[in-house]
Amino acid sequence: MEISEFKIGKSIEVDVEREDMIYHHKSKIEAVVDKSVYITPILNKRGDAFNFKEGDKVTFVYRLGERLWRWTDVKAGRALYEGDSLQVLTVRLKEGESFNRREAFRVFFGTNTKVRRRVLDMEKTREYRLSHPEIRNINDLLNIDECYKDVIVQVVLKDVSINGIGLFAQEKLPEQSELSIMIPTEYGIIQAVCTPVRTFVDHEAEYHYFYGCRLLKVSANISRILVSLQRRQMAINRFQKGKPT
Repeated sequence: MEISEFKIGKSIEVDVEREDMIYHHKSKIEAVVDKSVYITPILNKRGDAFNFKEGDKVTFVYRLGERLWRWTDVKAGRALYEGDSLQVLTVRLKEGESFNRREAFRVFFGTNTKVRRRVLDMEKTREYRLSHPEIRNINDLLNIDECYKDVIVQVVLKDVSINGIGLFAQEKLPEQSELSIMIPTEYGIIQAVCTPVRTFVDHEAEYHYFYGCRLLKVSANISRILVSLQRRQMAINRFQKGKPT
């Protein structure tokens, strides 16, 4: 399909590879003009717009029904459209490529590990407010990094793909939790920040909660590492099948 077929107001996924990390964002389409897609500005927790930089490798994905379409070789930045300050994605080719996210390889881990969850620390919040009397609205403190602390959560890492992470845990995690995880492998370390988007509960199981997590940020080497792990597992499987019983 071509970008001229986009529907205004629909969501769009924007991936930005920068240095050694990939940032995953979601936004909404505001307008389409020729080879440019104008989107609602991507904001961080402070309310600041994501700053696209020279050298960023940008791609975006659009869903039409059950099919996904992807555009690569994208230039991104800020622009005015009818007086509004928006972000703009400009493509080299109007036509995108169809792809199936389910075909993304998934590697099983099944290992015990830890994740860090950022939570608001009331003591830090009180201290920050006392030292910054100019802050009158308590909601403004929700965007201040100094008001948070990390809580360690014990989990079992079920599997990892380039799109997400599966985790088992004993405790219920709040919606929109941001979880930081470091996954060491013999082919390198995967660092990621993810958020649960699917939750399955089974109080009869050893681990009561399973979380399917969407990646917000991940090491740029994730594809290379997962391919290496998958090839190793396939080699092990072939060897075991060839062993005499």
